Formats: sequence, C-alpha cells, structure tokens
Amino acid sequence: AERFRYRGSQHIAAANSIVTMNPDELHTGEAETADGWRYRMIYLEPDRLETITGVRDWWFSEVVREDPLRSRQIGQLIYGLWHSDDP
Repeated sequence: AERFRYRGSQHIAAANSIVTMNPDELHTGEAETADGWRYRMIYLEPDRLETITGVRDWWFSEVVREDPLRSRQIGQLIYGLWHSDDP
C-alpha cells in the first residue's frame, strides 16, 4: 500500500488500486507498510489523452480507485508498453 499527500489531503492506495493524478500537481509518496510498495506509472501528454478519450482538457477528479481487475489490466498494458521494441 502507498500513502501520499495530494491536493492537500492524505490518501492511502491499497494494493491493486488505481491512482490518477493531474500533470503539474505536487504529491508525495511513501510505503504504508513495512513491506514497501511498487507501482507502474504512465504519463500521457494532454494531446494524446484527448486523442484516446475524445475529451478535451481531461482532468482527473477521483484520486484513488479500488478496482483490482482494472488495475491488473492497466498494469499489463503498461508492462507491454515498457517492453515494446517500438520507440
């Protein structure tokens, strides 16, 4: 699990959570337990996010979402991107 401060509040993201943050917003991050934490992250440029979603000026409002299935799916997609031969 991860503990972090974002938008003036403390948040805890359990294992298999999805954390969404907007660009240029400061945040902290630390392990919530002695076991530490790890995560996969991807930064999407605003123009790319608009192309993918069809939404201009996308803004994340929900910070932590507990969704183990979707979390695993997103993690697998990011893993695939990191291990792709396509630059």
